[in-house]
Amino acid sequence: DLWDPKFLQKFSALVRQMGALPDGQTAVVMWLALLFLSSMGEAYFPDLMAINQLQANTNWLFVADALGNMAGALAPTAESWRDVPASKAVVPALCDAVSKAFILGGIALSSAQLKSILYNSCIVFSALLSRLVLGRILSVGQWAGVAVLILGLAVKLDFSKSIGGGADATLLPIGMFFILVGCALHSLTNVVNEYYIRSYAFPPAKLCCLVGCSNFTMWLMLVAAGFILPEKKGDNPFGYYTRDYISIESLGANLWQWLGFVISSAVHALAYYNLLGSIGVVSCGVMKGLTTVGYVTLSAIVLCDRVEISDPQEPTRMLPNPLEKYCITAKTFVSCFFCVAGVLIYSVFSAKAKQQEQVRQRSSTDITTESQAQNAQEPDPDAIEMGTPLSVS
Repeated sequence: DLWDPKFLQKFSALVRQMGALPDGQTAVVMWLALLFLSSMGEAYFPDLMAINQLQANTNWLFVADALGNMAGALAPTAESWRDVPASKAVVPALCDAVSKAFILGGIALSSAQLKSILYNSCIVFSALLSRLVLGRILSVGQWAGVAVLILGLAVKLDFSKSIGGGADATLLPIGMFFILVGCALHSLTNVVNEYYIRSYAFPPAKLCCLVGCSNFTMWLMLVAAGFILPEKKGDNPFGYYTRDYISIESLGANLWQWLGFVISSAVHALAYYNLLGSIGVVSCGVMKGLTTVGYVTLSAIVLCDRVEISDPQEPTRMLPNPLEKYCITAKTFVSCFFCVAGVLIYSVFSAKAKQQEQVRQRSSTDITTESQAQNAQEPDPDAIEMGTPLSVS
């Protein structure tokens, strides 16, 4: 019986004997795997909704992301809600709401594939902000890994075919700017989240839920006032901004893709918040750099189509296929290569830095213990001078 406790105990012991990681590290690896897979969904489902022309795409993505964060309430924690300093979640919630608005708006103006590349800038923002806020210093090798990731980003930035021509091409710089601003604010949010989780023992699942509730509440207040997050209309990136543009019928036609994004956001949020308290915001960002390779490969397999299509107005005229932007090119391949190399370099030097820190801690502990032992063995000079009898052990 696979569910027999004895069988599970034997299986766990066998896995550990085969060289598996310790329990704490196994949990980290599990969360990292979920982070990677959910990041694929967070990029894949928005592209599907964009291809299907979901109306008010940015707003529905924002709502889905908030609902995904709110799912953190379902995760059990040792602390009850009465023990949680809920008021401290206001600052990261506000930063998160603004960052998500910029990032999702940038996706609507460009593509999720471009977002998966530009999102690597979060690593640099996180490293700088963690140095200022948390006092964390990266080693030269870790900065080398970050630099290689940025090189991969630079290779991809001039990938103009990822957007296509016409009106969309004119919105590319605006979309890129929105995504980068959102990444900077997103990094600030996660640095503050890590500080709260480590300093106040804030349960990651409950912090995730509070951020989601705050974001959803702010969106409802915006809609109640008659507005929505701006949506593009032709060449105008802010063409639609009233709630009349919200279409339930359009959401119904993309319901399964939207629910897929909600589930991906929920898994991603829980994994990310749990990893913040264990490996830190910079390492989380570096590991998410693998998302670039994964999603570019996935989109090339599932969405790429180079077959030309006929012009609806002139059937004899052939036009480039809009799905061609998902195909892999030489620049995309080089960018992915540098992203993977950067992640590997950072991981290797992070492991070395952790080992060196452990050695320093052990050395400090040994010195302290030896000093205490010597002090215990040495007689008290004052006692000898005053003629006080010494105890003999």
